[in-house]
Amino acid sequence: MNLKQGSISPAIVKCDNYSEWQEKLSAEVESTTAGTPGESKEHNNESAVETNQQTNQQTNQQTNQQTNQQSNQQTNQQTNQQTNCKVSEMSGGLSAVSNAMKAREDEADVTVKPVRDERNLDTENIPKTEDLQLSLEEAFFLAYGLGCLNVLQYCEVDKASESKRSTNNNLPMTLTEMWQAFAEGNDNFIPHYIAYHYYRSKGWVVKSGLKYGVHFNLYKEGPPYYHSTYSVVVKYVDGRSLQPVGADLYSSWIPVSALNRITEQVGKEVVFCSVLKPSDLSEAAMGSPNCIRCFTVQEVLLRRWVSSEEREHKLDSANC
Repeated sequence: MNLKQGSISPAIVKCDNYSEWQEKLSAEVESTTAGTPGESKEHNNESAVETNQQTNQQTNQQTNQQTNQQSNQQTNQQTNQQTNCKVSEMSGGLSAVSNAMKAREDEADVTVKPVRDERNLDTENIPKTEDLQLSLEEAFFLAYGLGCLNVLQYCEVDKASESKRSTNNNLPMTLTEMWQAFAEGNDNFIPHYIAYHYYRSKGWVVKSGLKYGVHFNLYKEGPPYYHSTYSVVVKYVDGRSLQPVGADLYSSWIPVSALNRITEQVGKEVVFCSVLKPSDLSEAAMGSPNCIRCFTVQEVLLRRWVSSEEREHKLDSANC
């Protein structure tokens, strides 16, 4: 095919054959679009790396999911098997125990009944009354000071000597018998009762101070109305030498300081009540409540001295 000169682009060489011209044109187009061979190779390598990474991530995720599912299934199966075994063992043990009990009941042919101790009292016929617990000091004050309480005699009798039971059993005790019995039961009964009687005669309500580490607590009108005002420590001392008779728990300043700190925290003050025993009082005379009038009582109020408060008090008094 013959083409006229100047009818085609100057970049294209004249060709007499149309197929040859088409091949050259396609080769030039491919060379311009494809670029350099090195860049195409790098591009292909990067795309291949990205595809490999994506495939590896997908495969790893799938494998992890499968392993987790398998492990969870195995643990669930094991726990279910263990619980089923325990339940079956417990049910089997309970059934065995129940069967053994039924067999024993059938063999004995008796019903289980509560055993009643005939020695115990019949609580159904006992009237419901309110219990009143009194200390030795309270009981003797009600009998000696107010005359409104009778204390009955009681002595344990053996079965062998039951026929020789005393005729004075369950009879009211005299004041002397009460005094001697209470003094034998508690070595500190006499000084404690004298302190108790002393504060009761002054109008105080006297209660036990065991929870505060003292012998008595003094109330104005009783525990239901007010808190106690004073904590009383009873000391039994000789009237002539003023030495303690028996053991003295507060003979040093360490327990005294601890006691003072405790009473300050609960809003109370400590009173040392010294019961002075007459030097000429015999043991025979102390066996009767008539010796109460022979004793003397002395009180000491314990307070903590604070230097700053004392200074302020002196300044206030000077300004006045």
